[in-house]
Amino acid sequence: FRSDCLVGTRYLRWKTASWRGLLPMTDDASLRHRSYSWVPVEMVGPPLAGRTGLEYFEALRDGALPPQPITATIGWRVEEVGDGLIRLAIDPGDHLSHGGGVIHGGVIATLLDSCMSGAMMTTAPAGAICTTLQLNIQYLSALRPDCGELFAEGIVTHRGRKVAAAEGRLEDSCGRTYARATATVLITEGRV
Repeated sequence: FRSDCLVGTRYLRWKTASWRGLLPMTDDASLRHRSYSWVPVEMVGPPLAGRTGLEYFEALRDGALPPQPITATIGWRVEEVGDGLIRLAIDPGDHLSHGGGVIHGGVIATLLDSCMSGAMMTTAPAGAICTTLQLNIQYLSALRPDCGELFAEGIVTHRGRKVAAAEGRLEDSCGRTYARATATVLITEGRV
């Protein structure tokens, strides 16, 4: 297999060895397209400068700050914020699925990591940042792109001076849990 980029377009057409009958080729009309934009972090300045973690995520929720680049890429939004709690919402599409037709595990891991580290950041003072030290995920059920709105919720379970721990879960609007996770995060001042 090899891929060739079509000149002047923003998507890749995967040219498979279809002449050998391995995979059918599709015409351009059946391809899906997705585009999005984001504000580079350096253009906004240090988003946490002068804000506590809670203030930062409240500003994201309220639209006072542009979404983080990863937020624009995956497509979630901050729905609920509290001290030691964050709830993200996403309406997944098939652009997040792998060849088996279910949402890719890496997307689920990103959602859970983001909600848990975000929950820990809501307890952080102004100027602090965090980075994940350990992430453990338990996948409970396959997740189809047409499952409807999903919620990733992170809750702080331990907050030390430099290290914090959280639990997270990914569930649908009916309360069915698709994945659970735990994380340990390092909290530092300034840059990592």
